[in-house]
Amino acid sequence: MSLILCPECGTKISDRATKCPHCGFQSADAERPISEQDKYEIVPIFEYDIEEWKPNRGDLSVISYEDNKSLIEYFGSWETIQVKLPAIAEVIGGYGE
Repeated sequence: MSLILCPECGTKISDRATKCPHCGFQSADAERPISEQDKYEIVPIFEYDIEEWKPNRGDLSVISYEDNKSLIEYFGSWETIQVKLPAIAEVIGGYGE
């Protein structure tokens, strides 16, 4: 079973789902899975280890070029990051000030 993003709300759902359990989105044909009817995105799998993170310390580490590129490719644009990850965008945006 693969995961796709619901075309309506962006929640991860089964590629066999006929209805989104989060927002209730359903395609025109309720008998067929959403993945067979609508445009959807396959959810990428990120594997990473977090050794230590102290969010209140205010320290940011530079991430590798490859990781940065992967994040931008996944989210598409800075505006998307600001909408989907506002807390992270606020920290990143305020870091250079």
